[in-house]
Amino acid sequence: MINLRSIRLQRGLTLKELADLVGVSESTISKIETGSRFPSYEVQLRLGEVLDCSVAELIGDSHLPKSAPSSASTISHPEEIMLEAYRELNAEGQRKVYDYILDLINTGMYSKKDRALGLNA
Repeated sequence: MINLRSIRLQRGLTLKELADLVGVSESTISKIETGSRFPSYEVQLRLGEVLDCSVAELIGDSHLPKSAPSSASTISHPEEIMLEAYRELNAEGQRKVYDYILDLINTGMYSKKDRALGLNA
């Protein structure tokens, strides 16, 4: 969450204050800020709520448009279909999808970088 520290500081919060508001330890927030720990789905949502920003802003997702009024025109048709299906799920279903995506990413086997190497033809 590369932008967490800067957003926290913009809001005038200390590590301890943010940790208390989110319901985690100060060291957890510190580890998230330094990148040595990635927060759970629930903690990400809580950080976004407390800091009044999106999780994408906290993560610093470079794939998202910076100032587009609507992201609908920037996503592919398959992505639109997946988004609609995701929105049909309850919170637990959405969390499971999110966790599964993280598992796929963390294996390294499905990364777009691997495609560039010809591993995922």
